[in-house]
Amino acid sequence: MDISIVLKGSINEAEQKIGRKILYAYVQGSQNYNLETPDSDVDVKAFCLPTFDDLFNERQFSSCLDHSFGQITIHDIRKLPVLLVKMNPYYVEGLASKLVYLDSPRPESICFIDHTEAFFNAIFQAKGFTFLQALRNLAHSELDKIRRGGPSRQATFEQFGYDPKAALHALRYASIFFAMQIPFLDPESSAYESYVDAIRLKSASQRQRLMDVKLGKENCDALEQEIKEAIALMDSFLAQHRRIEKGSVDCIETLKKEIRDWVEPLIVCPQNIKDE
Repeated sequence: MDISIVLKGSINEAEQKIGRKILYAYVQGSQNYNLETPDSDVDVKAFCLPTFDDLFNERQFSSCLDHSFGQITIHDIRKLPVLLVKMNPYYVEGLASKLVYLDSPRPESICFIDHTEAFFNAIFQAKGFTFLQALRNLAHSELDKIRRGGPSRQATFEQFGYDPKAALHALRYASIFFAMQIPFLDPESSAYESYVDAIRLKSASQRQRLMDVKLGKENCDALEQEIKEAIALMDSFLAQHRRIEKGSVDCIETLKKEIRDWVEPLIVCPQNIKDE
């Protein structure tokens, strides 16, 4: 399966359903972690152009749709800086996604696309604790799902008696957390390089181990214990290095301006307003 074709197809499907133009999208999930299998879904995060009515009524579009090979989550592109400054891992992942779509025309420079490493390092330096906290919370959330399963994983849960994908994601979030401790403590190191190496699972042995977890080859009790111990280590680190991260972030303010400059020329003003 050609993932680039799937990405473009999902965008075309979504644009027809929502009647809006998608400006930026990326593949999010196992393809980025080198953990995909032939039957893996292709999940997409996308950001669309607001309409004149959206601007006039001060609202932002948001939707989650099925496409032929997975799901596509869509937000107004003006929400992107908010999601990034909150260091939401699902959206930070876009900065390291293997497949990214950008509509044309676009500005000459978009900081998070054209200067990705510098952008990531700047935002991590300002919001690194927030990111580590988010990773810890996601690991804990996945731990809670191991024995419960969920609608989207019911067949797997019934097959193994637990949810191996929840265990996989908990371990994956923990491994990213531990990798990001180094740039958190040493601002001179590249946070982006550490993040890409962690998310890509550059270690073949770690990748194989997590693939075994994903396929339900490991003992549930042992996995739960390992994840609980990892979370305890994360909690200890966060307690020791707690910091308050408030105020604006320069690279996010730059991104907001770049998005305004990108969006405003593309928005179609209704004819009756033009005439006035």
